[in-house]
Amino acid sequence: PAPATLFEQMAGNPDLVVVEGPSTSWRGVVMNQARPPWDNLDARMAVSKAIDRQAFVDTAFFGLAIPSVGAIAPAFGWAYLPPEEVDNPQGFNLDEARALVEQAGIAGARPVIISSEEIGQRPTEVLRTMLTEIGLDPQVDFQQAAAFNERWQAGDYDMFLHGSVVDADPDDGHWNIFHSEGPWNTFGYASEEADALLVATRETLDQEERARLFQELQGVLERDVAAAFAYHALDLVAMNQSVAGFTPIPEQRYYELVWIDG
Repeated sequence: PAPATLFEQMAGNPDLVVVEGPSTSWRGVVMNQARPPWDNLDARMAVSKAIDRQAFVDTAFFGLAIPSVGAIAPAFGWAYLPPEEVDNPQGFNLDEARALVEQAGIAGARPVIISSEEIGQRPTEVLRTMLTEIGLDPQVDFQQAAAFNERWQAGDYDMFLHGSVVDADPDDGHWNIFHSEGPWNTFGYASEEADALLVATRETLDQEERARLFQELQGVLERDVAAAFAYHALDLVAMNQSVAGFTPIPEQRYYELVWIDG
Protein backbone atom coordinates (compact mmCIF):
# COMPACT_ATOMS: atom_id res chain seq x y z
CA PRO A 1 0.00 0.00 0.00
CA ALA A 2 0.96 3.64 -0.36
CA PRO A 3 2.83 5.05 2.67
CA ALA A 4 -0.13 7.17 3.78
CA THR A 5 -2.45 4.16 3.70
CA LEU A 6 0.10 2.01 5.49
CA PHE A 7 0.53 4.50 8.30
CA GLU A 8 -3.21 5.02 8.58
CA GLN A 9 -3.49 1.27 9.10
CA MET A 10 -0.76 1.38 11.70
CA ALA A 11 -2.38 4.32 13.49
CA GLY A 12 -5.63 2.39 13.68
CA ASN A 13 -4.01 -0.69 15.20
CA PRO A 14 -3.52 -0.30 18.99
CA ASP A 15 -1.13 -3.27 19.03
CA LEU A 16 1.41 -1.61 16.73
CA VAL A 17 4.24 0.72 17.70
CA VAL A 18 6.08 2.78 15.08
CA VAL A 19 9.62 3.88 15.92
CA GLU A 20 10.88 6.79 13.81
CA GLY A 21 14.50 7.93 13.77
CA PRO A 22 17.20 9.51 11.63
CA SER A 23 18.87 7.46 8.93
CA THR A 24 22.36 7.26 7.46
CA SER A 25 21.00 7.75 3.93
CA TRP A 26 20.95 10.56 1.42
CA ARG A 27 19.81 11.05 -2.16
CA GLY A 28 20.30 13.82 -4.66
CA VAL A 29 20.18 14.44 -8.38
CA VAL A 30 23.49 13.72 -10.10
CA MET A 31 23.93 15.04 -13.61
CA ASN A 32 26.28 13.41 -16.09
CA GLN A 33 29.11 15.89 -16.40
CA ALA A 34 30.51 13.94 -19.36
CA ARG A 35 27.44 15.04 -21.35
CA PRO A 36 26.70 18.63 -22.33
CA PRO A 37 24.97 20.64 -21.04
CA TRP A 38 25.53 19.04 -17.62
CA ASP A 39 29.23 19.88 -17.75
CA ASN A 40 28.02 23.48 -17.33
CA LEU A 41 27.80 24.60 -13.70
CA ASP A 42 24.95 27.02 -14.49
CA ALA A 43 22.88 24.16 -15.93
CA ARG A 44 23.44 21.99 -12.86
CA MET A 45 22.71 24.87 -10.49
CA ALA A 46 19.48 25.61 -12.36
CA VAL A 47 18.31 22.05 -11.67
CA SER A 48 19.25 22.30 -8.01
CA LYS A 49 17.53 25.64 -7.49
CA ALA A 50 14.37 24.22 -9.09
CA ILE A 51 13.96 21.67 -6.29
CA ASP A 52 11.78 22.75 -3.39
CA ARG A 53 13.12 20.19 -0.89
CA GLN A 54 10.28 20.49 1.62
CA ALA A 55 7.63 20.17 -1.09
CA PHE A 56 9.61 17.26 -2.50
CA VAL A 57 9.51 15.23 0.74
CA ASP A 58 5.90 16.22 1.43
CA THR A 59 4.77 15.08 -2.01
CA ALA A 60 7.05 12.11 -2.66
CA PHE A 61 7.14 10.70 0.88
CA PHE A 62 4.08 12.18 2.61
CA GLY A 63 6.49 14.15 4.80
CA LEU A 64 8.34 11.02 5.94
CA ALA A 65 11.80 12.27 4.93
CA ILE A 66 14.15 15.16 5.74
CA PRO A 67 15.20 17.87 3.25
CA SER A 68 18.89 17.59 2.48
CA VAL A 69 21.67 20.11 1.98
CA GLY A 70 24.43 17.54 1.62
CA ALA A 71 25.52 13.94 1.97
CA ILE A 72 26.17 14.10 5.74
CA ALA A 73 23.20 12.16 7.06
CA PRO A 74 21.25 13.09 10.22
CA ALA A 75 22.24 9.86 12.02
CA PHE A 76 25.84 11.12 12.05
CA GLY A 77 25.03 13.76 14.63
CA TRP A 78 28.69 14.49 15.34
CA ALA A 79 29.08 15.92 11.80
CA TYR A 80 25.55 16.68 10.57
CA LEU A 81 24.38 20.27 10.15
CA PRO A 82 20.61 20.85 9.78
CA PRO A 83 19.51 22.91 6.75
CA GLU A 84 18.81 26.04 8.79
CA GLU A 85 22.47 26.14 9.87
CA VAL A 86 23.86 25.92 6.33
CA ASP A 87 24.38 28.74 3.86
CA ASN A 88 23.38 26.62 0.88
CA PRO A 89 24.03 28.01 -2.62
CA GLN A 90 21.70 25.33 -3.99
CA GLY A 91 18.66 26.63 -2.11
CA PHE A 92 15.28 26.62 -3.86
CA ASN A 93 14.69 29.76 -5.92
CA LEU A 94 12.58 29.49 -9.07
CA ASP A 95 13.45 32.94 -10.38
CA GLU A 96 17.18 32.26 -10.10
CA ALA A 97 16.71 28.79 -11.58
CA ARG A 98 14.87 30.18 -14.62
CA ALA A 99 17.53 32.84 -15.12
CA LEU A 100 20.24 30.16 -15.02
CA VAL A 101 18.30 28.09 -17.56
CA GLU A 102 18.40 31.04 -19.97
CA GLN A 103 22.05 31.74 -19.16
CA ALA A 104 23.03 28.12 -19.81
CA GLY A 105 20.86 27.93 -22.95
CA ILE A 106 18.99 24.82 -21.82
CA ALA A 107 15.38 25.99 -22.16
CA GLY A 108 13.38 23.15 -23.69
CA ALA A 109 16.10 20.57 -23.00
CA ARG A 110 14.83 16.99 -22.67
CA PRO A 111 17.13 15.27 -20.17
CA VAL A 112 16.53 11.56 -19.59
CA ILE A 113 16.06 10.69 -15.92
CA ILE A 114 16.70 7.00 -15.34
CA SER A 115 14.98 5.36 -12.40
CA SER A 116 14.03 2.00 -10.91
CA GLU A 117 11.85 0.46 -8.23
CA GLU A 118 14.64 1.00 -5.68
CA ILE A 119 14.49 4.76 -6.19
CA GLY A 120 10.74 4.81 -6.68
CA GLN A 121 8.46 6.13 -9.38
CA ARG A 122 6.86 8.72 -7.11
CA PRO A 123 10.04 10.70 -6.20
CA THR A 124 11.21 10.46 -9.80
CA GLU A 125 7.92 11.92 -11.06
CA VAL A 126 8.05 14.68 -8.43
CA LEU A 127 11.53 15.59 -9.69
CA ARG A 128 10.32 15.58 -13.30
CA THR A 129 7.41 17.87 -12.44
CA MET A 130 9.64 20.35 -10.62
CA LEU A 131 12.01 20.56 -13.59
CA THR A 132 9.14 21.38 -15.94
CA GLU A 133 8.61 24.53 -13.86
CA ILE A 134 11.89 25.97 -15.17
CA GLY A 135 11.23 25.19 -18.83
CA LEU A 136 12.82 21.75 -19.15
CA ASP A 137 11.03 18.75 -20.66
CA PRO A 138 12.45 15.78 -18.73
CA GLN A 139 11.83 12.22 -19.93
CA VAL A 140 11.63 9.42 -17.35
CA ASP A 141 13.11 6.04 -18.28
CA PHE A 142 11.85 3.67 -15.56
CA GLN A 143 13.62 0.32 -15.71
CA GLN A 144 13.99 -3.03 -13.99
CA ALA A 145 16.77 -3.06 -11.39
CA ALA A 146 19.29 -5.01 -13.48
CA ALA A 147 18.92 -2.75 -16.53
CA PHE A 148 19.00 0.37 -14.35
CA ASN A 149 22.20 -0.75 -12.62
CA GLU A 150 23.87 -1.41 -15.96
CA ARG A 151 22.89 2.05 -17.19
CA TRP A 152 24.14 4.07 -14.25
CA GLN A 153 27.30 2.04 -13.83
CA ALA A 154 28.09 2.57 -17.51
CA GLY A 155 27.39 6.31 -17.25
CA ASP A 156 24.57 6.00 -19.78
CA TYR A 157 22.15 8.66 -18.50
CA ASP A 158 21.60 12.39 -18.16
CA MET A 159 20.58 12.36 -14.49
CA PHE A 160 19.15 10.22 -11.72
CA LEU A 161 18.51 10.21 -7.98
CA HIS A 162 21.82 8.86 -6.70
CA GLY A 163 22.79 8.33 -3.09
CA SER A 164 23.90 6.00 -0.34
CA VAL A 165 22.14 3.98 2.36
CA VAL A 166 23.06 1.94 5.45
CA ASP A 167 26.42 3.66 5.93
CA ALA A 168 28.60 2.98 8.95
CA ASP A 169 30.42 6.31 8.54
CA PRO A 170 30.04 9.40 6.31
CA ASP A 171 33.05 8.12 4.38
CA ASP A 172 30.84 5.44 2.79
CA GLY A 173 28.46 7.92 1.18
CA HIS A 174 31.16 10.42 0.20
CA TRP A 175 34.29 8.62 -1.03
CA ASN A 176 32.45 6.08 -3.18
CA ILE A 177 30.42 8.75 -4.96
CA PHE A 178 32.41 12.00 -4.92
CA HIS A 179 36.06 10.99 -5.07
CA SER A 180 37.27 11.35 -8.66
CA GLU A 181 38.07 7.61 -8.67
CA GLY A 182 35.14 6.52 -6.50
CA PRO A 183 33.48 3.30 -7.71
CA TRP A 184 30.01 4.90 -7.80
CA ASN A 185 31.14 8.14 -9.43
CA THR A 186 29.95 7.42 -12.95
CA PHE A 187 28.81 11.00 -13.54
CA GLY A 188 32.27 12.48 -14.02
CA TYR A 189 32.63 14.73 -10.97
CA ALA A 190 36.31 15.52 -10.38
CA SER A 191 37.71 18.05 -7.94
CA GLU A 192 41.24 18.16 -6.54
CA GLU A 193 39.87 20.09 -3.57
CA ALA A 194 37.21 17.48 -2.83
CA ASP A 195 39.70 14.63 -3.29
CA ALA A 196 42.14 16.26 -0.85
CA LEU A 197 39.43 16.73 1.78
CA LEU A 198 38.30 13.12 1.38
CA VAL A 199 41.85 11.89 1.86
CA ALA A 200 42.23 14.12 4.92
CA THR A 201 39.11 12.59 6.55
CA ARG A 202 40.89 9.22 6.36
CA GLU A 203 44.14 10.49 7.83
CA THR A 204 42.83 11.57 11.23
CA LEU A 205 41.01 9.76 14.03
CA ASP A 206 39.97 13.00 15.71
CA GLN A 207 36.19 13.15 15.40
CA GLU A 208 35.94 16.94 15.68
CA GLU A 209 38.52 17.37 12.93
CA ARG A 210 36.75 14.83 10.73
CA ALA A 211 33.47 16.68 11.29
CA ARG A 212 35.10 19.95 10.24
CA LEU A 213 36.57 18.33 7.12
CA PHE A 214 33.26 16.74 6.09
CA GLN A 215 31.46 20.04 6.61
CA GLU A 216 34.06 21.85 4.50
CA LEU A 217 33.66 19.15 1.86
CA GLN A 218 29.90 19.63 1.96
CA GLY A 219 30.40 23.27 1.02
CA VAL A 220 32.59 22.31 -1.94
CA LEU A 221 30.05 19.75 -3.19
CA GLU A 222 27.21 22.27 -2.85
CA ARG A 223 29.17 24.95 -4.73
CA ASP A 224 30.13 22.56 -7.54
CA VAL A 225 26.66 20.97 -7.65
CA ALA A 226 28.36 17.59 -7.51
CA ALA A 227 24.78 16.58 -6.69
CA ALA A 228 21.59 18.56 -6.25
CA PHE A 229 21.07 17.26 -2.73
CA ALA A 230 17.42 16.44 -2.12
CA TYR A 231 16.46 14.33 0.91
CA HIS A 232 17.33 11.92 3.70
CA ALA A 233 14.95 9.01 4.22
CA LEU A 234 13.73 8.30 7.75
CA ASP A 235 14.50 5.05 9.53
CA LEU A 236 11.10 3.56 10.34
CA VAL A 237 10.36 0.37 12.28
CA ALA A 238 6.87 -0.99 13.01
CA MET A 239 6.43 -3.67 15.65
CA ASN A 240 3.83 -5.28 17.82
CA GLN A 241 3.65 -3.98 21.39
CA SER A 242 4.58 -7.45 22.63
CA VAL A 243 8.07 -7.12 21.12
CA ALA A 244 10.61 -6.39 23.87
CA GLY A 245 14.33 -5.73 23.98
CA PHE A 246 14.54 -4.05 20.58
CA THR A 247 17.06 -1.19 20.47
CA PRO A 248 16.62 1.14 17.46
CA ILE A 249 19.91 1.69 15.63
CA PRO A 250 19.68 3.58 12.32
CA GLU A 251 19.18 1.09 9.49
CA GLN A 252 20.59 -1.78 11.51
CA ARG A 253 18.50 -4.62 12.92
CA TYR A 254 19.87 -6.74 15.76
CA TYR A 255 17.50 -9.39 17.09
CA GLU A 256 19.76 -11.42 19.39
CA LEU A 257 18.25 -9.87 22.53
CA VAL A 258 14.70 -9.40 21.25
CA TRP A 259 11.87 -11.44 22.69
CA ILE A 260 8.09 -11.59 22.74
CA ASP A 261 6.75 -10.47 26.11
CA GLY A 262 3.41 -12.08 26.82
